[in-house]
Amino acid sequence: MKLDDKFAKWEKTRTKGTIRFIIVAGLYFGILFVILFSFLQFIVSKFLPSRKFEHFFEPEFFIFFIAISLAGGFFWSTIAWYWTEAKYQKHLIGKKSDEFPNQ
Repeated sequence: MKLDDKFAKWEKTRTKGTIRFIIVAGLYFGILFVILFSFLQFIVSKFLPSRKFEHFFEPEFFIFFIAISLAGGFFWSTIAWYWTEAKYQKHLIGKKSDEFPNQ
């Protein structure tokens, strides 16, 4: 994927807004993390019965884990937004300087 294609995709994303990006990306990240980590805990508890992972599947702990995962997802998506936006702005500045070279 060329750099201009990547930033063309980012232009579409940024027109939808910061809040929408943070919510959607945060939910995707948080939910995916919960699913993968839960699956990993389940597999490990089946193959390593000496390890005690029962507390992970208790409702109180699992709800807390989901909340922390979603908070982490929102934190990650906020950083991703500002990081990508900074790269995009830097790209635009570089593109403008290419259009108007010093004489």
